[in-house]
Amino acid sequence: MLNLKRASPKKKKVINLILNIAIKNRRVSSFYTYILKTTKGKRVTYVGYTNNLKNRLKLHNKGKGAKFTRGRKWKLIYKEKFNSKKKAMSHEYFIKKNRKFRNLLVNNKL
Repeated sequence: MLNLKRASPKKKKVINLILNIAIKNRRVSSFYTYILKTTKGKRVTYVGYTNNLKNRLKLHNKGKGAKFTRGRKWKLIYKEKFNSKKKAMSHEYFIKKNRKFRNLLVNNKL
């Protein structure tokens, strides 16, 4: 913890400048809810959420993702961006529970 009470005015100015730069450069992370569809065979879909969509799709296709996705090749058919993990998880839950909505998204009717 910084104690700025005893710091000189010059030191305080430098510390505040460093803190402001750090705040501006802070990455605001985004989260995604996504739907994957198999590329071959029976039409199977998978719903998930992540903060790194490209990496997550690679993991699913390498067999390192969720157990359900192993042994299949997947393509991304739907994604939606959220500012918080909680919102992305909530939307994932909604899509998983609402089969009618999920089928509309899969069949490109929305």
